[in-house]
Amino acid sequence: MRNLFIIVIIIPLLFISCKDEINPALKNYISYIERQKLTSKDYIIKQWDKKDIVILCERRHGEMTQYDLIFDIIQSDYFINNVGCIFTEVGSVFIQKELNDFLLNEYSDSVKQYQDLIKIYRNIHWLYWEKSNFFFLLKKINQLNSTLPDDKKIKVYPSDMINPNYQEINTKEDFLTFREIQMYKDRDSIMADNIIHVYDSLCQLGKNKSLVIMNNRHAFLKNVLGADGSLITNTGAILNNNYKNKVVSVYINSLALTTKSTDTTKNKAFQDYYEVPIQDGKWDAAFMIAKKEDLGFDLNGSPFGSDSLDIWPFSRQYTYQDVFTGMVYYLPISKHFEAYGLEGFVDSIFVDELYKRLSIFYEVYGGEKVEKSDLTKAFKYEEMKYEELDKLETEINKWMNNEH
Repeated sequence: MRNLFIIVIIIPLLFISCKDEINPALKNYISYIERQKLTSKDYIIKQWDKKDIVILCERRHGEMTQYDLIFDIIQSDYFINNVGCIFTEVGSVFIQKELNDFLLNEYSDSVKQYQDLIKIYRNIHWLYWEKSNFFFLLKKINQLNSTLPDDKKIKVYPSDMINPNYQEINTKEDFLTFREIQMYKDRDSIMADNIIHVYDSLCQLGKNKSLVIMNNRHAFLKNVLGADGSLITNTGAILNNNYKNKVVSVYINSLALTTKSTDTTKNKAFQDYYEVPIQDGKWDAAFMIAKKEDLGFDLNGSPFGSDSLDIWPFSRQYTYQDVFTGMVYYLPISKHFEAYGLEGFVDSIFVDELYKRLSIFYEVYGGEKVEKSDLTKAFKYEEMKYEELDKLETEINKWMNNEH
């Protein structure tokens, strides 16, 4: 009877053990993860011990938690004492002086601080920039600067193309003239040139370390082929070539692109693409099994580095280590969220200017025409999880359940 009882107990345990066995395809990834010791913040900061320019490849422009990480780095003693300079894809060079005047101003009135930043934010890009995270980052940097001596205050240098003079852009023809002269003329080269111009002047003052925040391919350390086989220039590649052995680029975990458009009625230049978990969910599953949510590491020599670069699906021959130095895994996608709009962004005065810009855009590119009466509501602050998050997590769970 006792032997029978032992058999009855052991058989179910063996069954559970087999069922819960880790997918063999994940074992190398989990083993590598378990050997890593640096948090995302510590890994990024450590890069300045070896190099001068650290590029961060951000997630979707509107994702919020990545900016918690970025500000945590910015407010560190190391960054304040040794770096202090940030270049961003977000924002036109048009607003550089106005922005840094704001960042250096000491406010006793938080309402005045918010209002001044809103005025800048309305013009940070043509046509508008409704992503909330950069606004709150700038607000936090201003507050941080108020606690720092003058020689330690943080500077932010937007590097995107020049904005039009809004008072001179009143018709479709005005915009087309501006576009012909300024826009879409190798944007990455323009951003890189803007960064190089300021960075070189800072180096002459003995400030040779900086943070560069770029999105997707703009952060790649090499140029890549596009869908038509032509070579695409990337800002990170230009910086890497210009400052040899002084640049690293770090990928922040996100989603991977597909080549399937979410809305084929849009002008091709403005289409968005469906996204899926990185490596079909394999990476996220490995981090979940290892119970790690905040880790940074080099890609070269890791199983992650040799995987295909699926955030760039338009050409299949690249790996992650081809274009990035390292990677940080900062929170699983279930904890990511996006935020768009700002309270007070559209008021009774700005609504006319914004409507004018949108009307010109509609004339040039088509799409859904907007009503002026809808604008105030459309630009109110709103938070959201990734669209169809449940489907994304289902793909990750397939690796957890040995369905791959």
